[in-house]
Amino acid sequence: KRLHIANNGLDGHGRRSFDLGRLPGFITVPMNACQINGMASSIYPNHLQKEDAMKAAELLQTIIAEMHGALMADVKELTQEHLNWKPAPGANPIGFLFWHLICTEDEFVHRLLEEPPIWQSQKWGEKLGLEASGHGTGFQEPEVDKVASLPLAEVMAYAESVIQATDEYLRSLDD
Repeated sequence: KRLHIANNGLDGHGRRSFDLGRLPGFITVPMNACQINGMASSIYPNHLQKEDAMKAAELLQTIIAEMHGALMADVKELTQEHLNWKPAPGANPIGFLFWHLICTEDEFVHRLLEEPPIWQSQKWGEKLGLEASGHGTGFQEPEVDKVASLPLAEVMAYAESVIQATDEYLRSLDD
């Protein structure tokens, strides 16, 4: 059994919440029927036995996998015009934000693994003709625009590599 905490639709900040209930094998329980115990690393509804609970590592794996799936599905449909679009002058375009998110995840996970990020180890900067190191913090507008203009298929391939590494890391965790 897997737990789905029923909190679908928009959260209190207008952001889309993830619907884990769409995943096979999940049961749905209302948010107020759940006990959350971070110290014991489990989340479970009051009427289920603790041994039926989803462990924290499994919950994290599931949530991150759902987030990755939604992100990749949404981004793959975008055109280069969408990727370069800015809501206001000086704002970051979608293509840059996608790359920045993936680079940040890459650096974070590989820092935990005490390994160089995939961006460096697999020489993605060279593959994409981008001299940038890091994950885009402090970039000036021309650098941001160049990142947003990278071929989506190539950035998606880099993202797939990062997602695979993240998944492997999360599978190595236990409660």
